[in-house]
Amino acid sequence: MNLLTDLESKFLNRVITFFEPIMDSIDIEIMEFLQPKSNIAFLNRLSKRYGVDSWLECFIQDEFGLIIEEANCISSEFPKNRVNMEKSITSLLNEMNKNYQLVIDPTINSRVLLSVSGINNYNLFKLVERIIKSQAIVKDSNIKKIKDSEVTFEVDFMGELSDLEKIMSANNYFLRQPEESSEQKSLYYSFIGKR
Repeated sequence: MNLLTDLESKFLNRVITFFEPIMDSIDIEIMEFLQPKSNIAFLNRLSKRYGVDSWLECFIQDEFGLIIEEANCISSEFPKNRVNMEKSITSLLNEMNKNYQLVIDPTINSRVLLSVSGINNYNLFKLVERIIKSQAIVKDSNIKKIKDSEVTFEVDFMGELSDLEKIMSANNYFLRQPEESSEQKSLYYSFIGKR
């Protein structure tokens, strides 16, 4: 199995999209310009150009040009040290996913008004209601108000407001909307269907 196939399979097992850049003349020019500096500077610049937050570069040769048994990698998370590929991928993915990981304190109970717009029929309403109630931290959810295509739910849940925000932002059906000024804690989303 070659390095590329091995990388693809490891990323596929973690349900992560893997791609390698196809460099255009601008990328090649940047690479040649930054060559005296380092691959790290080039990869940081390349990732900014394409809007990618994280990168991974793996080597099949050591610093003396000898082929090594197992590939070593550097990444945007640990650019200074070469680490074996398995550990590199695990560390990189853990760092990338930390914003979506929840550590809930079950002793904290919270309540929020959760408004969802874009609900224009009964079936969508039932779907949104089911999605909200099915979240692991949600204890109870009641309809507070219906106005036009917006439904406001009063949601009781375990944890802090940021925990519910993380869950909602990870859901493909909802898009966060700017908060309207209110004395009560409120969250605003648009129902956009599955992306």
